[in-house]
Amino acid sequence: MHSINVKVQKSGSLEDIKVPQFSTPKCKVIRRNGEVTDFNASKIHIALTKAFLEVEGSSASGSARIHDTVKNLTEQVIEGLFRRMPDGGMIHIEDIQDQVELALMRAGEHKVARSYVLYREERAKLRAKKDKKSKSKADLAIHVKLDNGELRPLDEERLHKIIAESVEGLEGVDAAQVTQGALRNLYDGISEKEVATALIMSTRVLIDHHPNYSQVAARMLMDSLRREVLSFLEGQTTDATQQEMQGLYAEALAKAIKRGIEVNLLADELGRYDLKALGAALKPERDLQFSYLGLQTLYDRYFLHHQGTRFELPQVFFMRVAMGLAIHEVEREARAIEFYNLLSSFDFMSSTPTLFNSGTLRPQLSSCYLTTIPDDLDGIYGAIKDNALLSKFAGGLGNDWSRVRGMGSHIKGTNGKSQGVVPFLKVANDTAVAVNQCFAPDTYIWTNQGSKPIQNIKVGDLVLGKEGFYRAVTKHMVYNQTEPMVEINVRHSAQTLKVTAGHPIWSVQVKKRYHAPKQIIDMLAKEELVVGYCEAGKLKEGDFVAQTIPQEIVPIAGFTADDARFYGIMLGDGHVTKEDAEWGVSGNPKKDDFMA
Repeated sequence: MHSINVKVQKSGSLEDIKVPQFSTPKCKVIRRNGEVTDFNASKIHIALTKAFLEVEGSSASGSARIHDTVKNLTEQVIEGLFRRMPDGGMIHIEDIQDQVELALMRAGEHKVARSYVLYREERAKLRAKKDKKSKSKADLAIHVKLDNGELRPLDEERLHKIIAESVEGLEGVDAAQVTQGALRNLYDGISEKEVATALIMSTRVLIDHHPNYSQVAARMLMDSLRREVLSFLEGQTTDATQQEMQGLYAEALAKAIKRGIEVNLLADELGRYDLKALGAALKPERDLQFSYLGLQTLYDRYFLHHQGTRFELPQVFFMRVAMGLAIHEVEREARAIEFYNLLSSFDFMSSTPTLFNSGTLRPQLSSCYLTTIPDDLDGIYGAIKDNALLSKFAGGLGNDWSRVRGMGSHIKGTNGKSQGVVPFLKVANDTAVAVNQCFAPDTYIWTNQGSKPIQNIKVGDLVLGKEGFYRAVTKHMVYNQTEPMVEINVRHSAQTLKVTAGHPIWSVQVKKRYHAPKQIIDMLAKEELVVGYCEAGKLKEGDFVAQTIPQEIVPIAGFTADDARFYGIMLGDGHVTKEDAEWGVSGNPKKDDFMA
């Protein structure tokens, strides 16, 4: 690791601070004045060094202990900042300083942490005085970059209108808090898409404070979706509020059906419906029923898109599904409206294949298939081929093997004896797994050499199994996954898990959305909850996903005892396993004096 020397003014004298070079993803930092600069980890190192010298005196500048401590703390801060955005992104300067405070407290450097906090407060007071003499941040001009590269002033009136519309009728939510969080993440030259993202992200972090913020975030996502869909259908940038959609939804249905047919995604028969009558039956107010997770799932997996651009709104989506279901009915418009009212009111919801395929060129609506396997080679391998094709376009599979002769039965053609159904079952199972269940190629799994993307795993590598032991990889199968996948966000996870909907996940399914860890333990003891496999697509918010605890000690290069303790603090809210459960607080009361 190379080093650079930085001159820093300290107590009337110049002191050399030796700063290591840190490797970080490309990232931008939003400063308090709205200016955007490149992320520079050396500034964190310098700030921490200054904080230590402020407490211990300038004579400690040559201390190897301080150099090592500051280097380790800087690495912890960097890791905390980029854990949830490994590919880089946008960070506010306040978030960086919050991470510095957190790292100092966790390291037990309480005097330094106190000095750093007081320094931040003093600087904040100075900025407040300065702001009274000049423009406040809210008054600074923020320009938004359009798709064509043109810069326009931020439309603050529309921004406040979106927020006001999003919180309307909801208890326990604060429009001012949402506005403050959104403006804090805006900067001069931000793109239109990033403005919408800033609104959503500033609201998502408030969901833990009150569940109604989930609906606020959903309404903001709806505004972004309306812009995407209407701009695609109109051929030019088009915005609309929820109120304005009352007069636009019927026209949006007709245009979406027409475009879907043009791009070969929808059946021509849908264009022969009375679209005017169906448009009049749409209920735009039902867009307000969604929670954030529900609408985001529809956006990611279900809405039709062309070259990555969605062109279905929620009520258009439900009507398209209803039209596909009623396509062979005598009074199909009336039946389609009945189906639509059931779906859009959430009184009934069709299975995933129906939502995916209804009204499309491949109207496969069934979730599961049961087939009977004949007792001959052509029939057996023909059924295995059918399994592969059904797995590609459908849901679950069931095979009846009762007709296939058992082990030891006579084979007339070869005058030999049958090996039974087991060898064929292995082939059938491998086919189903290869076609139907897999993880995204960039999914990280734990090996005896640390975490690696699953696409880089080779036959013979040792990976950590469910029981906590390392097992050698015997096969590495790759296939072209064309259907949408499920994204699972796990608390404290460094990466979103992307997996096919039918893949089994070892988990605990809870009855309510929120349970304290101690409640989970009690419910497991009373067998009110069961630990077991659940299909990824059936997991719901609040369920617990199991985390494997290694039973073998495997040394990891560069991973120290301090690293292990740091991760232990972050994961200290508890865990459950098949046999037992633990819960506690973040930290070690025996080692951390401030917790005594």
